[in-house]
Amino acid sequence: MRKKRGFSLLELSIVLLVIAVIIGMITQSSDVLQTARLSTARSITKSSVVNDIPGLILWLDATSEDAFDTAMDDGTTVANWNDINPNPNNVTPYIATQGTVANRPTYRKAILNDLPGLDFDGVNDNFVISNFKANSYMTLFVVGNFSPVGGKTAFIEHSVSMASNDGFYFYGFGNKVGGVSRNGTVINGTFDLNWFKGYITSIGVLRYDGTNISYKRNSNSFTNSAGSIPNTSVTTNLYIGSEAGSILFSDGAFGEIIMFDRALSDTEVNDIVTYLTKKWQIE
Repeated sequence: MRKKRGFSLLELSIVLLVIAVIIGMITQSSDVLQTARLSTARSITKSSVVNDIPGLILWLDATSEDAFDTAMDDGTTVANWNDINPNPNNVTPYIATQGTVANRPTYRKAILNDLPGLDFDGVNDNFVISNFKANSYMTLFVVGNFSPVGGKTAFIEHSVSMASNDGFYFYGFGNKVGGVSRNGTVINGTFDLNWFKGYITSIGVLRYDGTNISYKRNSNSFTNSAGSIPNTSVTTNLYIGSEAGSILFSDGAFGEIIMFDRALSDTEVNDIVTYLTKKWQIE
């Protein structure tokens, strides 16, 4: 009977070399696809309707070459997220900042349908834009992917406590969907427990037009709640990824935030949602 023999050292070396080559080819192919995907996203952004719709006051985009102070590597914490608004009303474009290293979100190159996003840990990560000026009448778009756990979804708040100070908020959980406050009057969105949860990359839209506070996910119809407050401007801190910068924190990733200082028409909203859907490959 012929004896079975094991692999020789040379044969093992050849097998390992082949495996290494295959892994290298797969990795290289993945990198090429991600690079192409990012290039396409940037091209879509440059030609998007956002550039032509009046009233744009903030545009944060994790895919933009101008979004960060330096080129970002996967896993790098981010100190500043730069406004890419091509025609800012303020003298200096806004910058979302975090001075405390431990509270900075992390850049992930393929966290949102193979596109970059800023990953917030749900513990203390957040950004602040100081002296952010916003009208009561406004429209806000958020692209992100957040935890299904209540209290850990999307947070954007204008003021340290919108319930007792003029400002607005846009949350992704419970009965705190969105609202605007002026002179002690708060207009809140209706109760909707699961509207923006589930680690699924989605678009959230908030709009106030003086008659209704409205919100929706992706291309769905708006949910409206009636209420009237005056259209006045407020300048205060804008918190991204937290409630008031110190209470509740987002667990998930932000990819793009777009805000206008007026209530956009349904057609304008739909045009921007179409742009974001195509760019972020949202189903």
